[in-house]
Amino acid sequence: MGNHRMTKHYQYYWKILDGIDFTMCYDQDWFKKKVRAYLTDRLNPNKDTGGVFMPTENSNTNGMLEKIANTWQEEFPRANIIWIDAENAKDYSGLKEHLQIDDKTNIDLLITSPVWSAGIDIQNKFDLTAGLFNLNPKRINDGEALFNFLTRERHPKEIITLFNRSGIGTHWDW
Repeated sequence: MGNHRMTKHYQYYWKILDGIDFTMCYDQDWFKKKVRAYLTDRLNPNKDTGGVFMPTENSNTNGMLEKIANTWQEEFPRANIIWIDAENAKDYSGLKEHLQIDDKTNIDLLITSPVWSAGIDIQNKFDLTAGLFNLNPKRINDGEALFNFLTRERHPKEIITLFNRSGIGTHWDW
């Protein structure tokens, strides 16, 4: 009965993924290469590329989201990289509305905790959704939650995910 409910959930959302490349991977190097390619194009003034939305299964406990942002910031010093969770949400009071309404965003990489990943509706701001689900092997959410995180950006060109172990695939309705 539980699997039937999940299958109905995915059938409801199939239209969100229609025409979008979707790749699950367990290879961190491949994942980083894809993110790097989008950020490189995003910062190229001759290209019209949306940014990267990176939902995660972690909050900034122990500085985890900040560390991810800093790692990418070192490689892309000109990029506007933001991480957000309950710890710093007050600093971005208008962000939810901006991501829903405005035509463009100046955010090149947006890294979010589960609460923010599930609580926003992003319209046409990021070309790549890069789900980063390899940080905390004890805190992997169920398949419906992961799917919800990945579909907050309603119109990406591509969705990729990085998982920490192959067993995570059991959460998904193939």
